[in-house]
Amino acid sequence: MRHDHPTAPNRSAWMGRPPRVLIIVQDGGDYQTRILAGIFECARPLGWHFRKLRSLLGGAVLRMIEDWKPDGAIVVNPISREQRQLLKGIPWIQVGGQGDSQLPYHITYENVQLGRVGGEFLLHKGIRSAVALGNSRNTVAQDRVEGFLEVLRDAGVSPYHEVDELQFRERTHDAEMPWISPYPPLMNLLRELPKPVGLFGWQDKLCEWILEHCLQNGIAVPDDVLVLGVNNSPMICEMTYPPLSSVKVPFHLAGLLAAQRLNLLMQGQSPPRRQKLDAMGIEERASTLRSAEPDELVTRLLHLLEKPGGCTWSMAQLCEELGCGRRILERRVRQGLNRSVLDLKQDARLNMAQQLLMQDVYSIEGVAQECGFQSVRSLQKLFLERMGCSPSQYRRRWMNSVGENPA
Repeated sequence: MRHDHPTAPNRSAWMGRPPRVLIIVQDGGDYQTRILAGIFECARPLGWHFRKLRSLLGGAVLRMIEDWKPDGAIVVNPISREQRQLLKGIPWIQVGGQGDSQLPYHITYENVQLGRVGGEFLLHKGIRSAVALGNSRNTVAQDRVEGFLEVLRDAGVSPYHEVDELQFRERTHDAEMPWISPYPPLMNLLRELPKPVGLFGWQDKLCEWILEHCLQNGIAVPDDVLVLGVNNSPMICEMTYPPLSSVKVPFHLAGLLAAQRLNLLMQGQSPPRRQKLDAMGIEERASTLRSAEPDELVTRLLHLLEKPGGCTWSMAQLCEELGCGRRILERRVRQGLNRSVLDLKQDARLNMAQQLLMQDVYSIEGVAQECGFQSVRSLQKLFLERMGCSPSQYRRRWMNSVGENPA
């Protein structure tokens, strides 16, 4: 079996010291913070010692590596092939970034599936037309937009338009604010399309500027345009007006898995080389709640259903917890989301079922029972409608990706 780097037993074990791990990450992004939180959750009980670097360039960095003698490394930002050579002889794993067959170990995200989740969500909102905002130079953006557009094509939604964010960048000379310049053609397009319009942006930052331009141009969000981002970055999503709904990406889980697998590598074992993680559902906020103001009751219901076991609560239990009657709850959900309480419960059940199927602890019958489905058939029907596969096929696909052994 050939490896790009050795997987000899961790030398820290026989040197009587805690494992030393390099973290290569550029400061900045909220998603990076969540990845690091996952890494630290795993590493804390293992007693790892860390050193963080922004890159592997520079003679001082090389001397530090030679003197410190790290036992492993986790790369959060993609690094050049030249920098990878500097990690030769050290077990390391990359988190996020684009797929690269040259990477020895890699955990990233099913970006096409992230887009599909966004498309399904906006379809359930009853959109009549759509705009997808991508980036022609970024394969992550391209995959997310392609997944979104696949759902629209399958559902027969027309018209829909794909817009390249680089058109925004070309209209401003301000390097600090590349998206701040208004883009009148997009605003005009949003005015002309059949309402409601579903607008999907491949990342939250892009949607932040879109919401600002919609406000400046008098375009009503979410009454006329529903805006959905990806990454669920709280520092962006909760500070926009209106607050931005977003597809949840499992950054914390990616960091946790990266640390677990690096630990195996440093012990001389061979974990799966590659894995892509699915979306974790939608964090809905006011940008897709179709009412003049966010409905506090509906928001409380959504948070309640996301709690462990919340999707199994009966209507009576939900109403008691929320302090309202069934008719009031149904009416408020219908007014705010154009959906039923049952629809929201099904969303939550599906998310919980996905998590349980990944764990391979419960049988399919057990998953159905734990998630509050009346029967296995009900679980199977929902999976076929929403995921395009059966629960068994979903589990098999997940286990195959987890159990993939290095070539």
